[in-house]
Amino acid sequence: MYNNALSKVVLIAVLAVVVVVGAAGYFLILQQTPQVAPGQINQVPAQPAPQQAPSSPQAPAPVQEQRADALKQAIITHLDKLAARDARGLMDVYIPDRAYAEWANQAGVFAGKYDGTGNIRILWAQIIGNSITIGYRIDNYDAKITGDRAEVRYKLYLNGTGKEIGDFQMEVDAIQKFIYADGKWLMDYDYWNFRVFKTSIVADGTVFPLHWRKLGDYSVWNDRIKDLFSFGRP
Repeated sequence: MYNNALSKVVLIAVLAVVVVVGAAGYFLILQQTPQVAPGQINQVPAQPAPQQAPSSPQAPAPVQEQRADALKQAIITHLDKLAARDARGLMDVYIPDRAYAEWANQAGVFAGKYDGTGNIRILWAQIIGNSITIGYRIDNYDAKITGDRAEVRYKLYLNGTGKEIGDFQMEVDAIQKFIYADGKWLMDYDYWNFRVFKTSIVADGTVFPLHWRKLGDYSVWNDRIKDLFSFGRP
């Protein structure tokens, strides 16, 4: 009977040791296992968001393409009105009141600076009023658009017939600047650098409607008339 009691005590002690060892091992396992809050099991840690490049001032590509097409069409429409001798329609492309134009180099009688849309209107009225036919061709067209601003450069070839000068030919390097406003392009800077201005008739009479004289392969106006009228001066 004593032996049975001793055996039971030993068995209980062994079981107690096993329970203690097992609990200790489980506790160690828990210490080595990362603890997660409820609802976060199997969730991948969030990665930092990639850095984005600073936003560009440029409009989206489709919008830029549309504006580029509209810009070129505005120039073609303007030159079409010149060919049609539409003096009033020629002014549609200019920004109201504060446009600036300049004709330089071999521009003949019209060389000068035309500050203000009103002065540009007078310039075109003189040309249209003394022309019979006008034709044009453009080459080397290049446009740079930045937001609502644009600069255009191209070579312009003009030919036709004047009332006093007969047949004429002109070659111009054009530089024009535009502002995009109210859904359309408006020109605020119109610079024509005349490389060639040839006329078939040069006389002592009036041309556009001032006196000219021939110099080389282009016409220039009489200095006396230039001083008298003071075109292009403030």
